[in-house]
Amino acid sequence: MKNKSVNTGARHAIPALAVLMFVTAVLIVTNEIWHAFGLESSFHWFSVLIHVNDPLQRLAAVCEIVEVVLAVLFSVLFAVFFLNIRKTCVAATAFGIYAVKGLLNELFMLILYLWYGYGMSAFSKYTIFALIPSVMALIIMLDFILKHRIWVLGLIAAVLMIAFSILPRLIDYRNTIGLIAAIIGEPDHWLVPMALEVVIPYVLEMAIMVIESAVLLVYYIFFAGKNRKSFVADKRREEFSDTVRKYAFYGSGSPAVAPVDPAFSGIRDQRHLYDILSELWCSETCAPRMRDKWSEENRTLGQCSITAFLAQDIFGGKVYGVPLPDGNFHCYNVVGESCFDLTSEQFEDEKLDYTGNPEQSRDAHFTVDEKRERYLLLKERLLEALARQ
Repeated sequence: MKNKSVNTGARHAIPALAVLMFVTAVLIVTNEIWHAFGLESSFHWFSVLIHVNDPLQRLAAVCEIVEVVLAVLFSVLFAVFFLNIRKTCVAATAFGIYAVKGLLNELFMLILYLWYGYGMSAFSKYTIFALIPSVMALIIMLDFILKHRIWVLGLIAAVLMIAFSILPRLIDYRNTIGLIAAIIGEPDHWLVPMALEVVIPYVLEMAIMVIESAVLLVYYIFFAGKNRKSFVADKRREEFSDTVRKYAFYGSGSPAVAPVDPAFSGIRDQRHLYDILSELWCSETCAPRMRDKWSEENRTLGQCSITAFLAQDIFGGKVYGVPLPDGNFHCYNVVGESCFDLTSEQFEDEKLDYTGNPEQSRDAHFTVDEKRERYLLLKERLLEALARQ
């Protein structure tokens, strides 16, 4: 089901957030390219890895390479999440990567402290504050895993993660900020070209952090609460469906069967499949000879064979057919101890005999091209419906 709590404005805002996160990935790559070919290129990780033999420096370079890759991966995954905000596992993965990236950065800094001989005492004072964003990212990851059951805590963690990411940068680069002011004040000064080599990476880095922070805050303030409500509503609908709803199709009370094809893992059992198909059966999927009699009130009419073979794709088992007076067969499913007919309601009060019937071959049924096309259409729409969940 679609997330109905997301209004029209949100449908425009969410893709915009995805675009912004893709932009940050581009900015990260741009920043690294600038470093690699700027005035300080000899100190860049790429150059160090190739030309420097010191193991400590090479290890620092490897840490920096992996950190950049993880930064890009975080931005891309978080962008993908905004293409379908129901897939909170994608965002959870992104923030898990963010936390690992932060830990790698601390390892990188530790190596630098040892390299320059500052000692562990100086590093320990620095790392207490530097690790906070990674810890907050883990809390946000947990919130996404729990589908925003602790979204207020997630919001607090997001604010702290942003604060402890941006503020240290502003302090560390206060001289760079002064340099920016000097460039603006004296654009013709002879130091301007050299200063730009320092300023541009700083501007790119701050742009990346500001965009990521803004996207995260916008999501938590405007969408996380609604997303949580939709998950709660889904859970209640599932509970209602499982415990309250009375199904009328034959075999609705038979033991539940689970999907055997991972592509249909979003389907719980045959009753859940019936719920979904009830929204998909239409005149297009109805057998042509019965279309003039098909209606919204009798959705299962003319749907038996394509539904039974689709259910076989999902749950396995066999398809059998009840012989009909016109020489055709009405198809149904048997999976283990469960026998069910998802389209039996088209017969209303007529009682069918589900014992001793011949097994049906999909090859024989699908020699009729139009039937195979209807089956493929129903299967395609089912997969689309599962992708929207």
